[in-house]
Amino acid sequence: MKERIKQLCKERKTTLKEVAAHMEITPESLTRAIGGKGGKPGKPAKPANPTLSTLRGIAEALDVDLYELFISPDGKRPMTDVHGVIWIGGKPTIIKSLADLKELVNLYSIGKT
Repeated sequence: MKERIKQLCKERKTTLKEVAAHMEITPESLTRAIGGKGGKPGKPAKPANPTLSTLRGIAEALDVDLYELFISPDGKRPMTDVHGVIWIGGKPTIIKSLADLKELVNLYSIGKT
């Protein structure tokens, strides 16, 4: 995701620092959110796991739709096999995997959303 966001910044002639300022967070917080944390000897790296509000802020700062953050840097395919944003009751739910989609379908079918 970090590479895609950097690509969008380049296309829009802006920087991650400016995106962070627009979001009113530090550049370091933005970098951690989109890039994860590096591993240490004996500890694997922690993958990026930005919140929906962070993703919305990035998309707003870059003036793109939220789903555009999930397109591969070559622009030809999604970064995951299953991806998207599903709106239920006016609220977006990001789908990053088949498991996410199955969980959402299960919740919806038993009436929890």
